[in-house]
Amino acid sequence: MASEDPDVEVDFLRFIGRRSADAEGEEKSANVLVGAGSLGLRSDASLLAISNRFGALIAGTAGGLRWTWLKALRSHCAPGGGGGEAATFHEVACGGPPLCLRFNADESLLAVLVVGEGGAHTLLVFDLVAMLLQGGVGASKPLLTHSLAAAATDVQLSPTDPSLGLALGADGSVVLLSIAGESVTDTRLELAQAVSSIAWSFDGAHVWCGCADGTLLRCAPSAAAEPATYLSPLDELSEHRLCTVSPVSVRYLLLGFDPPDAFTEPAIRVIDVSVPAGAAQPQQCAVSLFPLGREPGTADVGGSATRRLHVASLPAWRLAVVCSSDSDGVCCVGSRKGGEAQRWQKWTLPDEEGPPSVPMFERGDESGDQWMMGLGFDYGNEEQLVVVAGACFFLFLFSVWL
Repeated sequence: MASEDPDVEVDFLRFIGRRSADAEGEEKSANVLVGAGSLGLRSDASLLAISNRFGALIAGTAGGLRWTWLKALRSHCAPGGGGGEAATFHEVACGGPPLCLRFNADESLLAVLVVGEGGAHTLLVFDLVAMLLQGGVGASKPLLTHSLAAAATDVQLSPTDPSLGLALGADGSVVLLSIAGESVTDTRLELAQAVSSIAWSFDGAHVWCGCADGTLLRCAPSAAAEPATYLSPLDELSEHRLCTVSPVSVRYLLLGFDPPDAFTEPAIRVIDVSVPAGAAQPQQCAVSLFPLGREPGTADVGGSATRRLHVASLPAWRLAVVCSSDSDGVCCVGSRKGGEAQRWQKWTLPDEEGPPSVPMFERGDESGDQWMMGLGFDYGNEEQLVVVAGACFFLFLFSVWL
């Protein structure tokens, strides 16, 4: 039976942050692909989307999107390759800086939440096949453009129904988006609590809502549905907001709790959602996401840097990687056993390996912290590259470390 400890040492997992340029491993290579333009982006933005179906990487910039083929990206990052040619990226205008990028389940659609002039929030939905494969006039224009009634912090497309989406309002509201052709109808869900995170279930049958008081709600994607409390606030996290809800498999849901103190680490719990409401026993996972006191940027609302947790999961491996927008830590959680006896824990590498982390930016005599602004897996990678989108004090937005 798995240990009940919140962390466990493993020897079968490796994070490759830098790759040796020579066979002996004495010389290190850290090629960086450099973005263009002023950052001007919010610290809680989620700006990376990797399509393993089409083999493409899409990232947000101050003016819209840039995309490239993963194969081309790998060749530029390989020692002796192009090493940073910005021309490998294709530009897609969005009319303003994006706040988050989200695929639907089959990666045929890309939703982009854009903050326009005057703070207006707009939802753009792109046909990914047209954007990446068809080319020509209009290929990079969105299928639809929808102005949201209020400021939003997240959007999610249904994993099963291309006509449904969700928007999380900055005021804690949740709006159901009904998409028909080029038109969208907004329907506000009637929820008693202020919501701070949203996610679809794996089968699209219901919506998970993480609340500011730590409550986890489950409701059907309908305005007439009555939301049900699936998990009440945890006593040990009574002042934490449930800032992240992320399915990591069909049965398990990762919960990220944000403390009121910006200098305290977030808390991570994993629950089995196949059991009835109220019966789930949250599994505590240790964390390694110590905040580094990130200063707010010029685009941050209210003059403060809001924390966002970025989660990428491999359900078949029972594994998820969690990073925070204000930390250089890389936290891996998972269950070494499958079936009914799953126990999710933080996976700690042996001491001699050292903890994985986001590297600092270094160029000549310049150096500085880089902040996580996106996370994703490249399934076709054979070079053990780690692909992330990040921001630092210098004008570099997209980085690949190897």
